[in-house]
Amino acid sequence: MDIDVRATNFGLEDGVRDYIERRMMMSLDRFEGRVERVEVTLTNLHGRNHTRELQCRVLAAVHHARNVVVAQTDQDMIAAVDVAASRVKRTVRRQINRRRDARREQRQRAA
Repeated sequence: MDIDVRATNFGLEDGVRDYIERRMMMSLDRFEGRVERVEVTLTNLHGRNHTRELQCRVLAAVHHARNVVVAQTDQDMIAAVDVAASRVKRTVRRQINRRRDARREQRQRAA
């Protein structure tokens, strides 16, 4: 599984980049054969009253299925990454289960 981490509008330290890669790998390790690549984009959004808001956008390319896209905004970068990682895991699992169930149902109809 290829994990690409990008930051827009700010610099990203190597330690933070490593944490994000490990966090995504932990979340999606179970689906390694099905998830081909993961793109994580961190964007610094200037919120109201000049507060710092960061958006973590995760795109997971799932083999033989639609891409999964999750976005999470938070003032804390690590919190945004953690929530986005949990959400992408849940969404990929749901998509894979739906595909599996549809194939089972199709086989039962054919039999």
